[in-house]
Amino acid sequence: MGLQLSASGTRRISVARKPARVRIGWFIALSEGSSVYSEPTRVHLAKDESPTKRGWLSCPAVRSSVRGCFSVASPFGLKLRFSAFGDAVSFTPVYPATTLNEAKFSEMFRLEPRDSWRNENFPLVQLPSPYVFVSDDHVEVEQLMPTVGDLTRLNWRLIPGRFNIYGWQRPLNWAFEWDIRNGDLTIRMGDPLYWVRFYDESGALIEDPEIIPITPSPELLERMRSFSGVTAIQRGTAKLINEAKKSRSKKFLD
Repeated sequence: MGLQLSASGTRRISVARKPARVRIGWFIALSEGSSVYSEPTRVHLAKDESPTKRGWLSCPAVRSSVRGCFSVASPFGLKLRFSAFGDAVSFTPVYPATTLNEAKFSEMFRLEPRDSWRNENFPLVQLPSPYVFVSDDHVEVEQLMPTVGDLTRLNWRLIPGRFNIYGWQRPLNWAFEWDIRNGDLTIRMGDPLYWVRFYDESGALIEDPEIIPITPSPELLERMRSFSGVTAIQRGTAKLINEAKKSRSKKFLD
């Protein structure tokens, strides 16, 4: 807000306009079963309940580290057991801790080839996470490990990633390394699978985006179909993403 004099000498008060929030749409890229996937929720750290109120949860640097982060929760319970017989390995769902039935588990679970593992102790696993984020502004989404909370049970590491959601629209994956030295992998329903945060064209963190559910238009779905499976045809997508950014003209958010 500032004070200015008009030509007649009267005083006018000018009020600076608050910049509009960046809008980011999301939807679930499934024709069936989408209702089990919940809305991404903003990450809020718990209140410091230590006796002195000087615990690490009171640290401004810690609390600042989750700015702009949104959490994506697991819609299923999962317990996996690893076993090896010579060169053969197997990953078996353990019931009833696993809520996916055997057919759905086989459909979703993807073990990457052993020559892509960092070493024999870290199998590389992928399961689809059908969240799609899209913006009419030049925005990048970053997928990252949920780093604060009750992590004592975790024996997996998210494979992080970042890409432009103005030019490139695709469902995310939950891809991770499993440290089999620490036993079964257990995910409870509602546990965070990953966090996301967003960056503007300059690379600055968008601290307070407006996250809105959308119904994808036929044009958006067709665009996604044209991107699907391209990594099986060409290695690397950086050039394709740049071309997709230049070719896009239609708005996908109302």
